[in-house]
Parts: sequence; structure tokens; C-alpha cells
Amino acid sequence: MVDESGKLLGMLSDGDVRRALLGGHSLEAKIGELMNADFRFIGAPAHPRGAEDFMRRHQIRHVPVLTGSGQVEEFLTLSDPPARGAGNLPVVVMAGGQGLRLRPLTEQVPKPMLPVGNKPMLERIIDRCIAAGLTDIYLAVNYLASQIRSYFGDGSRWGVEINYLEEQDALGTAGPLGLLPAEIEDSVVVLNGDVLTDVDLSRIIEFHWESGSSATVALREFVVEVPYGVVSLDGFAVQAIQEKPSFRHFINAGVYVLRKEVIDLVPSHQAMDMPDLIHDVIDKGFSVSGFPLHEEWLDVGSHESLEQARGRHE
Repeated sequence: MVDESGKLLGMLSDGDVRRALLGGHSLEAKIGELMNADFRFIGAPAHPRGAEDFMRRHQIRHVPVLTGSGQVEEFLTLSDPPARGAGNLPVVVMAGGQGLRLRPLTEQVPKPMLPVGNKPMLERIIDRCIAAGLTDIYLAVNYLASQIRSYFGDGSRWGVEINYLEEQDALGTAGPLGLLPAEIEDSVVVLNGDVLTDVDLSRIIEFHWESGSSATVALREFVVEVPYGVVSLDGFAVQAIQEKPSFRHFINAGVYVLRKEVIDLVPSHQAMDMPDLIHDVIDKGFSVSGFPLHEEWLDVGSHESLEQARGRHE
């Protein structure tokens, strides 16, 4: 952010926006309220090697180059990923659900294979993985699994490697993680097979590394609007009436990054849902971070949300 003369006033990163959302700000907040005015910079002229050394020394990904009077001459970024950047982490997509709320559409077709625009919903999810450079993909399958296998095969048509976690019985939203091969040694990205989002998955992975957390959970803001006046009571005494208030909550967005110590908590061949796993992680003293989404996000679990998704991809 600069003034009329080009003098740098502050900077705002993707992480700053997400931290502001967690702190109670909305996307309508003024940038001036959120920007970082205590920024690092280097003076012009900037030597490329010196600028790179500066960024690595201070563990930052970008730096402005300022003239003597504070105007922005250049804005430099590190072109390579951070030391523990996105990399090619394994991705597990939970694609085994029956989609009962979408009957009769899911009587003959598994929910992740329902078309959204010109391709199945699951293919759109895999496209997001590919866009983030994630090509090692596991599909957890159960209901009508043969259709998913027949369509995606080994993934070579998309330039990815697809393996299958076969649920003999429904294992819930976390249980299939217990079927992962033992050689997986680091973090795993986990996606619900009925969630469509425009988020760059490499962003949440980088956030996960920077936070040092055992688990990172993507969050979505959800506002509950009460169409009546809400009364505050103290016993029988009315203290206040708030007319048609809105209550802001963060909900689970169905996107996770989980370290190996979290995966190890999932029992093999036993059903487990993700909220139970996250509670276990917290109970054992491991850290869990929230990553708020400001990108498009849609949980395709009903006829109404499916039509909404199709309308976005006409």
C-alpha cells in the first residue's frame, strides 16, 4: 500500500488476511486496519544476490526495494519454494460416501462422480491438486468404487499417480487414513470428496509448515442470522433486546494437512470421523491450527448445493 507519491505505507500478505479473519475482521474491513506497517525493506539499488540473502536471513518471502524517500522502486520475491514448501505431499481424497441426501441421483452413481459442468466433481478436486503440484493421490473408495476406479485408473491420463484405499466397510471421514502405507513419513493433505473450493492448496501447506502444527484445519466463516429480536435475561429481568442479530462462526471446511503423528492415531480398519481424530490430537497435547478460507467454497451435500455448483461451472 502506497500513498499518492508512491511512498510505501504498509504491506498485506495472504497470511495477514487469514489471521485478520481469525481475529474477527470481515472481508469488508479497510486494508489500512490490517496492513503491516512494521515491514522490512532494502534500499535501492538492490543487488539480486544480496536481496536473496536478506530474505533468507530474515525468513521472509518478499521484500520491497525503497528509494531514499521511501518510494517503491521494486518488489522482490523468492522464486523457489520455502525449505519445507508444498512439495509433492500425498493427498487423500475421501470418496467413499453414499451421498444419501442426493438420492435418487446417487442410487446408480457415487456422489464424487456426479457431473459438475463438463466433468465429475472428483475430477475437479484432482484438478486443484494438480494446480498445486500435488500428484501423489490416494482415493478412499467404498460405495460403487468400481465406477471411480474405471474412470480414473492409475491417474496417468492426468499426469498423476492414483492409488486406492479400499474400505471393506464404511470407515468414516478419517478412518481410511489407517489404510495408508507405512512408508508415508511426513504430512498428508486430506480432502473431502464433496467439497469444491478455489483455494490454492499450496497456501495451506505452506501455512502448515510455518505454524509448526501437527494438524491444520481449513475453516469457512458461517453467519447465522436470527430473524427475531433476541432477548438477554438475568433471571426474569430483561437486560436487552438485540433486533435480528447475526452470529459469526467458523465451520470445518473439509480440507486438512496432517503430520505423521496424527495419521498414527488412526486405528487400522476401524471407523473414525475427523472431529474425533482432531479431538484426540488436542487431548494428546498436539497443536492444531485453523486456516480460514476467503476463496470460493461449497459443500456439495444436497440437491440445492449441487445445482449451485453446476451453476458456477456452466
